[in-house]
Order: sequence, then structure tokens, then C-alpha cells
Amino acid sequence: MPNAAHLHLIFVHAAPTMLWIGLLLLIFSSFYKNQTGLHLATLVVILMAAAGLVLAANTGESAADLVSQIPGISDKAIHDHEELGETMFPFALASAFLTIIWFTLLRKHPDKVRSWAWWASVLLVAGTAVFATVVSNVGGHIRHPEALESLSTASETQRPAVEYEVETEDSDH
Repeated sequence: MPNAAHLHLIFVHAAPTMLWIGLLLLIFSSFYKNQTGLHLATLVVILMAAAGLVLAANTGESAADLVSQIPGISDKAIHDHEELGETMFPFALASAFLTIIWFTLLRKHPDKVRSWAWWASVLLVAGTAVFATVVSNVGGHIRHPEALESLSTASETQRPAVEYEVETEDSDH
């Protein structure tokens, strides 16, 4: 059975990805008014993303307890990630709730929904996707301090962990 840190990583990677996919589906859904399957898929993906973010939040404290015991782990990085996650949490719930409203109105009043409910859903899901991606990125700094270095510095000072020999045709003979 995976521990809390492992589960947290799964949820924290999957949920933002699903939000981005849900956003794309939401945008595509505006072009296909009578595609109930696409609309339902959009709703399901966004609800799954929100559920993933809820699960990430619920496993975060236990994951922090496990990871904080590892030497060299920054308590500040854990705290920053936790604070951002707590701030993002209501946006995830609001995205799910607003998408449910959009889907319900779409089924009952398809002509009126193309305005406020769709736009509000797109903007809120997009904002939540960006926010969730930032929270995940900050979480990556907990265990990956090299992510904080600039790319130019990292490329000049780091070499690949494994170097491979390139086989040529002459080496076969």
C-alpha cells in the first residue's frame, strides 16, 4: 500500500493535468451544442480533478510529516506549498460547483448557458488550473532543490547521472 507521501504525489500531479484537460473540453464544448457526451465528459473530468485536489489536500499533512523527517528537507518549502494549497482549495471546489451549474443549465436552457455560466466556468477552471500548477511546482521544490536553480547554471554545472556509449558501425566488426 502506498504511503501518504506517495498518494499525495499522485493526486498533486494528476489533478492539475485533469484541470487542463477539463478546460480544453470545456472550450471545445462551446462549439458542439448538442453533444451531451462531450458535455458530460467535461463535467466528469473537472469533478475528478476537483476530487483529486481534495484528496491531495487530505494527504498533504501526512505527507509533510513523513517528508519532514528526511534530512535536508526545507520546512519553509513544505510550509509554502501547504499555504498555497490551502489558498487554492476553495477555487477547486468553486470550479466543480460552477461546472455542475453550467452542465445543469445547459441541459435545461441551452441557449442562455452560452453566456455567463460557460464564461464563468472557463475563467474559474483556467484560474484554478494555473493556481494548481503553481502549487504543484512549489511542492516540487521540497524535494528537488535543483529546480530552483536557473537553467543556464544547472546546464553548466550538472552532468547526466549516466553516460551512454554511442555504438558505431565500426564497433560491430
